Amino acid sequence: MKHLAENMYDYNIWANKRMLNHLLTLPEGVLQQEIQSVFKTIHEVVVHICVVDKVWSEFLTGQLISSVREKLEILNNELSQLTLEELQLHYEQLAVQYRNHVEALNDLDESREYAHPALPTLKASYAELIMHVVNHATYHRGNITAMLRQLGYKGISTDYVHYLVENK
Repeated sequence: MKHLAENMYDYNIWANKRMLNHLLTLPEGVLQQEIQSVFKTIHEVVVHICVVDKVWSEFLTGQLISSVREKLEILNNELSQLTLEELQLHYEQLAVQYRNHVEALNDLDESREYAHPALPTLKASYAELIMHVVNHATYHRGNITAMLRQLGYKGISTDYVHYLVENK
């Protein structure tokens, strides 16, 4: 039986795909339209989710990131230039990286110490950190839905219950 964290990450992949596919149906320019919100544009939110997921992926695979802020800035500058279709490829690659790493682990509940460069040393299980990544993306998908409504477009539901209905 799959661990809850694995199921939640599968949900995260599903929800990101669903969101990205919906965004691809919108008229050209909507994602770049500036509005007063948490982020200036929907494109910025899509980039932010991907950038943060990439940094956590590196962190969780044991790569020491000496300067999180610098890494975030570099990735943000790189990914901000990409189209939604190109970003979709990055999301897909991240999903494979996370799955490969999870499959290589013996115990998702084993606590480890992580030397986080911007926080005190963090003691958490890999499962807890996966849940953090999923929660972060869920929060920002909500931002995207609110921004779409502000621009006069419908969002798409990425609620966990919809995932369960489609995948169980």
